[in-house]
Amino acid sequence: VNVAYESGEISSVIDERMGSYPFEQVNKFLTLSLKCCEDEPEPRPKMAEVVRELENMSSMMSDSDSMRDTSTSSGSNKT
Repeated sequence: VNVAYESGEISSVIDERMGSYPFEQVNKFLTLSLKCCEDEPEPRPKMAEVVRELENMSSMMSDSDSMRDTSTSSGSNKT
């Protein structure tokens, strides 16, 4: 994963069955994941930080889903 990330080919390690997600969100998730896998413990985030970041990512995904649903439903009302 580190090699794929550093070479800019990170999408090659993502399971296509996951569906499509905004690249910015995928990049944040992968960056956090890589930090958690550091060899030395000092640079690794604390579990509370990981949970907080995952909650933020989840919230952002929910917000974007809500916006997409609203625009889709409002678009269907126009027809």
